[in-house]
Amino acid sequence: MGGSLFCGRSFRQEWYTGNDGLRHYEVMTEESHALSHSTWRELKEFFAKLGVPMEAWPVYEDNIDLPLSEIEARNTELRRHLAVVSLGEDAPYWSVVVFDAIRAGKRVFFTDV
Repeated sequence: MGGSLFCGRSFRQEWYTGNDGLRHYEVMTEESHALSHSTWRELKEFFAKLGVPMEAWPVYEDNIDLPLSEIEARNTELRRHLAVVSLGEDAPYWSVVVFDAIRAGKRVFFTDV
């Protein structure tokens, strides 16, 4: 099992009517990538060694009805932590992808499905 990494300059809401008869939305963006739990853990552990707290990462159960303002706030905090980090040549692939995306002004969140 794994989850999805959502990454983009902005997020959008795609509205639908759920099985409960209520209106819901999925949070979507330009990119999403399937990641295994071990890859996600490796990424967070790598950055933890560089001083980025594990709880700084925006992780959610799924991408349904997420408050966009919370995702934005968590990304601002994550960006603050990553601003003082330097990656070495031994950085795992997905660590580099996420680091470069955030440095380029993109926002990220991970869903744990």
